[in-house]
Amino acid sequence: MAKKKQADKPPEEFEDIKWCDKCREWKAASEFYKRYPQRYYRTCKACAKVEDDIYHAKQTQKNRSLTENELFAGDKWCPVCMKTKDKHSFPRQSSSTAGLYRSCRPCCKAYYDANKEKIAARAKLYREANKDEKKKLDATYYIKNKEKVKARVKKYAADNKEMISKKGKAYRGANKEKIKAYQKAYYEANKEKASAYQKAWGEANKEKIAANKKAYRKANRKKILAKQKKYREANKEKAKIYRESNKERLAANQKVWYDTNKERINNERRKKRLISQTG
Repeated sequence: MAKKKQADKPPEEFEDIKWCDKCREWKAASEFYKRYPQRYYRTCKACAKVEDDIYHAKQTQKNRSLTENELFAGDKWCPVCMKTKDKHSFPRQSSSTAGLYRSCRPCCKAYYDANKEKIAARAKLYREANKDEKKKLDATYYIKNKEKVKARVKKYAADNKEMISKKGKAYRGANKEKIKAYQKAYYEANKEKASAYQKAWGEANKEKIAANKKAYRKANRKKILAKQKKYREANKEKAKIYRESNKERLAANQKVWYDTNKERINNERRKKRLISQTG
């Protein structure tokens, strides 16, 4: 395919224009990066980005194929602190020529600490502008590095228990309705899946569930009794109908409970008798 020849005259709609040597088109000067105050690069921004992406993709592929010994062999100069350091002092950056950041770890950290808000705002803007692309990249990375990601998440959770707990509590307190609505919508859309998961989890954690329930009842006895009393008073007719229609089942349950808790019942009765005799 023959290249486009440069047009003799630029389009009339552009007052300040330039010719791009890559895409072979006339474009506004604002579409080019400035090299000097009055001079521009020979390729437009769009073509420059394509070239940069190709270059960085090649560098990334090349640097990811390097072994630890090859990547970190020798020393490197940091232009920020103006010192030559061992390459282990520099963070990885696969897309760069050397496979490492230009500045050392302490200098990177100092820059990050001084520009936290600016970096966070820039990262947020990028995520919002590239949601679909980021989702695909994250999913691909997770599939390739499942065990690595799980180990990192587990370690982070173990090292930051208090902070995670505080953040979670604050978020739940501020988003109660939102969380309820999400859980309800998810359950409605995944009833069978949620039911199967709950059943499997319950079977696998019977002792844990029983211990948690027992601990909760012990710590909140008055609260539970008050709640039960309030419910009974508000639902007297309902409770009466239920008892009438389930007489045999309730009697069988009471008998089973009595047989399994005989010693406990007798001990409590003895305690009460002793208290009444001493009083």
